Amino acid sequence: MKIHELLLKTIIFLTTYIQAENIIDFLRSRPDLSQFLLVLQQPGLHKAYTDRQITVFVPTDASMLDYRGRRGEDFALNHIVNSLEIESALGDRLSSLVAGGPPIWVTKRSAWIYFNQARVLEKNIFLDLGRGEQQVVYIIDSVLEPLLPISIRNHTISQDITAAKLLERSTLYNLGDRMTTRTFFRAAEKNNRARMFSTPGRHTFFIPVDYAFQEVDEKYVDVSVVEAHIIPGELLLTTLVPTKEYRTVTWAGSPGGVRVNVSLQPSILPDGQIKTTARSNTIRGDRVHAEGLVVSRIVKGNIPVQNGIVHLIDKPLMVVATSLYEYIKKEGSNPRNRLYRFAQLIEDKGGDFKDTLIEAKSGTLLAPSNEAFRNVDRDAMNIILAPNKDNHLRQEFLGLHFTRERLSSNNLDLLRTGDRMYSSPASFATNRIFFQYIPGLQKLTVEGRGVNATVVEADIGTMTGVIHVIDTVLGIPNMNIADKLSSDPTISYTWSLAFAVRLSKMLSSVRPNERFTFIAPSNEAWNKVKAEFPQAFRQLTDLNDPDFAYNILLRHLIVSDQDYTIEQLVYKSNRSPSNTVMTQGGALSFTEVGSQESEYRAYTEYKVSWGEIEGRIVRANLGCKNGYIHLVDKVMMDNNPAPRFLNAATNINNNAARGIVLCLALLISL
Repeated sequence: MKIHELLLKTIIFLTTYIQAENIIDFLRSRPDLSQFLLVLQQPGLHKAYTDRQITVFVPTDASMLDYRGRRGEDFALNHIVNSLEIESALGDRLSSLVAGGPPIWVTKRSAWIYFNQARVLEKNIFLDLGRGEQQVVYIIDSVLEPLLPISIRNHTISQDITAAKLLERSTLYNLGDRMTTRTFFRAAEKNNRARMFSTPGRHTFFIPVDYAFQEVDEKYVDVSVVEAHIIPGELLLTTLVPTKEYRTVTWAGSPGGVRVNVSLQPSILPDGQIKTTARSNTIRGDRVHAEGLVVSRIVKGNIPVQNGIVHLIDKPLMVVATSLYEYIKKEGSNPRNRLYRFAQLIEDKGGDFKDTLIEAKSGTLLAPSNEAFRNVDRDAMNIILAPNKDNHLRQEFLGLHFTRERLSSNNLDLLRTGDRMYSSPASFATNRIFFQYIPGLQKLTVEGRGVNATVVEADIGTMTGVIHVIDTVLGIPNMNIADKLSSDPTISYTWSLAFAVRLSKMLSSVRPNERFTFIAPSNEAWNKVKAEFPQAFRQLTDLNDPDFAYNILLRHLIVSDQDYTIEQLVYKSNRSPSNTVMTQGGALSFTEVGSQESEYRAYTEYKVSWGEIEGRIVRANLGCKNGYIHLVDKVMMDNNPAPRFLNAATNINNNAARGIVLCLALLISL
């Protein structure tokens, strides 16, 4: 009996049978569907089908109230299919009863079903008409708006409406005000690509409306641009955002040609509304087409045509029509724009940096978001932005956010890691900006003067460069030295060793009269120790001599009432009779190779040595709240096992010693 009851409940759950004469009676019993009932009760051809075997898609009252279009006979017919369509037998398209049989595209995502853009909220509702006949009802969350000609005089206009017919004759359909597409049709014809919009199948088409070309010259729409507006074999709906990137027709071109992907993304407009945008990503450009993103707003979406879905957009994809400076200036026009605060900073206090952006021919702009500015150390930034004699600090700070090299996220150089991490001179050439792309995470990170930021929106293309939106303001320290060591994977071995010998507590302290300068060996530097100095390495992991590792680190550390940039260390070393700088565990010598002019320091190479051992500074001036880190590719030690340091004021217990063994034996593995 229990099994029978369970089976009955399951059947009721999966399929709901309603004893009613027809769809009208069903809607009368559902107060939440009263708006569509009013439509079906109006005179029209649709009334002839209310007693037949049909499938009806019923929009909720909320969606009906949101709809501002006409609610006549064709509106009703577009929600009716002249057959019984049960869920298990649904194909990829249906045809409504509107003249010409416009498609209702069926999309399935996980447990959800979509008819065009409308999501099914209730399904498998069967109405028993008697005589062995039934009707099927689906409750949907938005209306299915029919694509209709403005005039019914020409019968052929409503027959077989493809994307090509809509593109060519946009003025003849009920698309709304300013939704004509004559300019893009003319460009497609000129480039012999208009025929692509009539290709049978299930495709997505993006068509710029005419007013889009008030800011973008039609001459920029060439073959590649037209092809970038078609995604073959896929339907992208505005209710299924965000989407992944899909290949456009450009991928079918010559092997070395332009390659463009397109996706749909949600976007918050200045007035707070959430709208859907189409985003093109030029993966591979040429001398005419720059790599990067172009974002266009969908002004009328999900228009069903016989060969897919059409989205009308407010500017052409792929076409870059503004410069770096123009893009940022536009962001400063409304406080709701995501780069408003950065744009205002450039406008109010940009000085030479603003001129650099205006005059730039190519480059990469790292633009902190409004959220990044909300999280920045305001006191530190105010000191930097305060007026001074030559505003050097301000220009150096702003300059960390721009390099004259155009670097998109798909640049292969950005895959380099460790000591070979890619860097480019900042715009005022006093610092370098480091870039790294992590393919597995699809994550781009940048670092300027020790401050690391994650790119939250990459590859926004402009005529004069590419913009990456970042989540942190560069150049203003937000970590102490211990935090920086523990969070940077390229110096994780040094951190593990410092933690094991209990240096981490000292390096995390922030006191006015105690500043640190740490020449931190990179992971690759420790790997070299194991390979080149096996005898000394064994002593590093010797339980009977834990002080050795501690004092090796002290040799790399300066504790003083002042911290030192790499330039100051070189100066201090040159001024010393021994050409060295004293550290907590010895003396190191610092030298420079290359330009000694302060405005070109980004091109200078710095070296540090201890006796015959010499290393290269691979990343200098990593600013922290309590000092500086300078990353070196060589540990300042040799292969001679040393006795205990006389000044080693340590008392490391066995647990700490075991920590040394673990961190060097497990982490430093080749």
